[in-house]
Amino acid sequence: MVRRMRHPRGPRRWTKTCKLSSSSSSSSNNNETARSLRVLVAEDNKVNQKVIANMLKRLGHVTTIVEHGGLAVEKVCGNERRPSMMHDEASSAIGSQQFGSSASAAQPTEYDIVLMDWQMPVMDGIDATKEIRSLGFDERAIPIVGLTASIQNIDWRNIGMNDCLKKPIRIVDLRECLEKNAAPKKKSGGE
Repeated sequence: MVRRMRHPRGPRRWTKTCKLSSSSSSSSNNNETARSLRVLVAEDNKVNQKVIANMLKRLGHVTTIVEHGGLAVEKVCGNERRPSMMHDEASSAIGSQQFGSSASAAQPTEYDIVLMDWQMPVMDGIDATKEIRSLGFDERAIPIVGLTASIQNIDWRNIGMNDCLKKPIRIVDLRECLEKNAAPKKKSGGE
């Protein structure tokens, strides 16, 4: 669908805007990426939370949002978390929101992929990723994609992340990243 809109710099200029297609021709044959993913987003900024949740919803995925890395470790690892990394129950009761059709409680490795902001309060994304990896969840079991606005070149693979997206995130980049990194979940129980 193409619609014409007035250009913001003048009444006589017109621009074309095209609706973003829900799937590209190259990914339409790929059944793995056509399925709905369960995505855990660890992001402290409310605006970024809404933007990422809306993008993931447009792509057809179920999103759970947490406000810091400590909650992300708790959601991914469940009861396997080390006592030294626990925080008070009041902060874990708030700061966790779920969007989408599935409203079940999080279990270990319930998520297909984690989108992890690098800089957050309580526990940043780097420490949270290292904690998840140290508890035995490798890159294939739960892919973690870093989200950063930093221009620094940090070796995200040494941290334990599968990939990294630069902010501001574009929906095209997010779709490609999910297709490339999302872990296919087995139908049978167990790891």
